[in-house]
Amino acid sequence: MNNALGAVSSAAPAQPTITSPIKKLYVYDIDVSQKIPTHVTQSEQMSDLGSFLLRVSQETMTSPNKKLYEFEPTSSAQTCIKEFLTATTQAEEEISSMNLAKLLLDAEKNTSSRVSQLAGIKKGSMVLCHYETNDINCIIVTKLDFESFLERETYSKKQGLPDKKGILKSCVINIDSGILNKDLYLLDSNGLVASFWSKSFFEANQKINDVVNTKNAYKKISRAFVGLAQKSRVDYQQLKNNLISYFSTNTTFVLSDLLDSLIGNYKPVDPGKMRISP
Repeated sequence: MNNALGAVSSAAPAQPTITSPIKKLYVYDIDVSQKIPTHVTQSEQMSDLGSFLLRVSQETMTSPNKKLYEFEPTSSAQTCIKEFLTATTQAEEEISSMNLAKLLLDAEKNTSSRVSQLAGIKKGSMVLCHYETNDINCIIVTKLDFESFLERETYSKKQGLPDKKGILKSCVINIDSGILNKDLYLLDSNGLVASFWSKSFFEANQKINDVVNTKNAYKKISRAFVGLAQKSRVDYQQLKNNLISYFSTNTTFVLSDLLDSLIGNYKPVDPGKMRISP
């Protein structure tokens, strides 16, 4: 296994070898005050970093704040990641991973040149990893604040610090039959995915944004009330107001919550013309 951080020491010959889920792993310090990313030196203590990366992939895929994006056809980041995935030598891995780190540094520099304060862009390290188990096969790209999660050089956990504080940005791209998926899942510790992370760095577009999602859901549900308008105009208007109120005060769409908001405690003005089944 080619690994820029060094492989975990092998077990004794008499014991079975445990295959590491980390197939390829490279770490680069990203600092807008520097000309190029700094390649992090080798370490033999990788157990904490490995378990952390698994947690990153799980949280990125399951978080309600994750966003689904798609690479633009000319995305340079996609090209670098594909080359990293298919690389067969350590030299090829080093070139493709460094090129990806340079893209992130350039994206941060271009963003920093347009704003007066850099509070939104923290110094950190980019981790590029090919992670594979029986259930997971993906590329993980994440920007970590190592100072708040891992001891520099050893990559071992600091005592008493929550794991999530170390994650600034994350990305998971599934691999199907050895081919990199064109879709990518992005997550940002600030909630909204920063444009320098999604657009400038990955050159990706959100597949269905929140505004379009909300409009589509509202249109489809409101159509269900059309027949009611002819039977009881007052009830129709009241339920429509409930619908508008729900989408105005909720950032996420949950069907059970919507139904409860619409008809949970609603009493028809004209029960003879409208009946709500429990």
